[in-house]
Amino acid sequence: MLMRAASAAQRLVSTACTDKGFAQQWHSIASLRHAASDLASKWETSPDSLLQGHFTENKQLLSSINESPASAAAELLMHYHTDGLRVVREWRAAVLKQTTHKTGSTNESLYDVASLQQQDLALQAALASAFGRTFLSLQRISLTSPGYLLDFLAATEKVHPAKTFLRLKQKLGENRRVLALTHSAAQDGLPSAIIHAALTPNIAHSMAYLNTHTGGDEHIPSTGAALQTGSRYPPSCSTAAPEKGPLVANFYSVSVTDPALKGTGLATTLIMESAAALQAEFPSLERFVTLSPVPLFMRWLQQASATAHSLSPGASADEVGIKLAGDAGAALLPPLLPGADGSTAGGLHTRLEQLRSLAQASAAEGSVGSSEEAVHFHKLQWRERVLQSQGDLLHLLRWYIAFAKHTSGRPHCPTAAFHLSNGATLRCVNFMGNLSPQGMRESGSLMVNYEYELEALPGRADRFHSDSAAVAADLWTADWQQREDADTALMRR
Repeated sequence: MLMRAASAAQRLVSTACTDKGFAQQWHSIASLRHAASDLASKWETSPDSLLQGHFTENKQLLSSINESPASAAAELLMHYHTDGLRVVREWRAAVLKQTTHKTGSTNESLYDVASLQQQDLALQAALASAFGRTFLSLQRISLTSPGYLLDFLAATEKVHPAKTFLRLKQKLGENRRVLALTHSAAQDGLPSAIIHAALTPNIAHSMAYLNTHTGGDEHIPSTGAALQTGSRYPPSCSTAAPEKGPLVANFYSVSVTDPALKGTGLATTLIMESAAALQAEFPSLERFVTLSPVPLFMRWLQQASATAHSLSPGASADEVGIKLAGDAGAALLPPLLPGADGSTAGGLHTRLEQLRSLAQASAAEGSVGSSEEAVHFHKLQWRERVLQSQGDLLHLLRWYIAFAKHTSGRPHCPTAAFHLSNGATLRCVNFMGNLSPQGMRESGSLMVNYEYELEALPGRADRFHSDSAAVAADLWTADWQQREDADTALMRR
């Protein structure tokens, strides 16, 4: 951000040298601050005007700062207004809300889609610069942290909610780490991104494994520098000889707490900084992996069934695949389901409907009674249903992660796209990975391990962005490990 401010200042000085009158009128620091103040006031009193692209009447001022009016407005706010960071965050949050819920909105006629998209890109770039590593501090949240931080942690955790104090205590136990990035200009002191890690001897294949191995008060000794609550990372590393320590850091929840910071690279920075910090505390660590849900998989399965049903029963099933892959080339796509009965839209629809009933049953799990007996009974039923369709589910999951896209071309699975774009590798698919109502409803209880091999990340990330077709082909042909919990293996026998 400081470099961008210097660049803006250089442009202003250059303009002043070529046209002193214009510089005196517009480019004094006082004038720039006044223009930024006008933008902030306009946001407070009439936010629709900014969303409609009416930033200022002085278009010449904006064009002298940046070719993009929205980028120029963001730069003015960030560099010349004391509360500009808050305004830009609120502005982008409003833009995202309009672009996400535009269809059917009562305000649809007020905003131009292209203008909103341009604003989004400009504000995202401005926030990515403002939330660079220089302006962030990494700290640990523990049971000794201030109460407002613990309340904020409980309120913002959506992947694995902590609905009771005992659950929160478990997340903050000796063998867990909750790390957070906080911006130096955050007036409320609240973190912008939070990650949860569990320290174990093996890669975690399920939430039950994490809760069993890191859910109590047992302690994994640190052989490096202690992670003090609230301390800035990374700490200096101890030279003490390691005696015993965890081998795997399992990242099981990563979240950005402000929607306006989506796409700014904050979550990626958090993962990298957390890996370095944990390695400093626990030199015994050898692997950094995630235990990730597939949050839109069951919804997509229902969409696949509806797509097959919308075509003529005798139509080729390839047409279904093309639609689900965002109209990608049919020659590149394997069948959605193997076997002759999956070669036509009608046959595919029949098989998908069987799986769709599975998805509907999973949705019903969210309304299961709270008694332990009822929950246990429904989990047993769930295992039986998944065992009957495990082969088809795995095939569809592989197809989904490798090829499924929105009509815009974006990968349908946001979790896979995020980790793969960081350079991580998909290592394992875990059946019965999350038997919570939310896990069954959204992911069909499936969870995925993505591994972060730190030295290989840059090359793999570059390949993901430069050759997405090759990455998809690799995902389709890769030899994924498959694991299931002991209870499911017992039922299979």
